[in-house]
Amino acid sequence: MLTRKTRGRLVVGAVAMLLAAGLALPPLAAAGWAQRQAKKESCPKNKTLVDVDTKICPATPRREAIVVKRACCENRKGKVKCKPFTKCPKRSPS
Repeated sequence: MLTRKTRGRLVVGAVAMLLAAGLALPPLAAAGWAQRQAKKESCPKNKTLVDVDTKICPATPRREAIVVKRACCENRKGKVKCKPFTKCPKRSPS
């Protein structure tokens, strides 16, 4: 049976190996990009979502074509404003 100290060392070693291999970083980077993208597709509580516009980022040698979205929100007075598009990523977000 492993002691608490030994289990801790095993976990730290496994995390270090994943980071060294670069396996843990791409999902974290993709998650951050996805969260920023999702933020652009929603409206604040006091506004109503009217439309979601899309833009296609062309393919590059480092990534395939990606679709980015933005929300168009209507305030109580009826004025519609669209959020800016996120910049096209230089590398694949996944």
